[in-house]
Amino acid sequence: MLIFSNLPMGPTVKAIRLFAGLALFLATYAFAQNVGHDKNFSNCNNGYMGCNPSLLTDSQRAQVEQSGLQRNFNNCNNGYMGCTPSLLNETQRGQVERSALQRNFNNCKNGYMGCTPSLLTDVQRTQVEQSALQRNYNNCNNGYMGCNPSRLSDT
Repeated sequence: MLIFSNLPMGPTVKAIRLFAGLALFLATYAFAQNVGHDKNFSNCNNGYMGCNPSLLTDSQRAQVEQSGLQRNFNNCNNGYMGCTPSLLNETQRGQVERSALQRNFNNCKNGYMGCTPSLLTDVQRTQVEQSALQRNYNNCNNGYMGCNPSRLSDT
C-alpha cells in the first residue's frame, strides 16, 4: 500500500484503501481456491492421496474415472500390483494375457525367477533351452558359478 502512503488521510482515502485491500484479499483468496481445486483434480486424476472426489465437477469426475481405468490397465499389462482384472474390458484382458505370456517367456529365456515352463510354446521351449546352453557355456568359459560341464557339447 505504499502508493497511498503520501496521500492525506481523509475518509475518502481511507475508504479507497479499505476497498483496495479488500479487493486484493478477495483476488488472492479466489486464486488460492482455484489452485486448491486444480490440485485436488490433479491428485484425483493421478490417483494420489489428497483427493476429495466431492470437490470434482461432473466432467472432472468422468475424466478421473477414465484415468483410473487406464492406470489399472497399465498395472495389469505390466504385471504390477494394483491390478483389478475385473475392471478390464475383453480387449484389455487379451492384451494383458499376451503381455503376461511374453513376460514369462522373457523370464525363462533369461534364466530369471518367475518362469513357468508349462506356459511356453514348443518354439519358445527350444529358444529357452538354447539360451540356457549359451549361458552355461559363458559361465564355464569365464569361470563363473553356474557352470555345468556335463551340459557342454563337443562342438
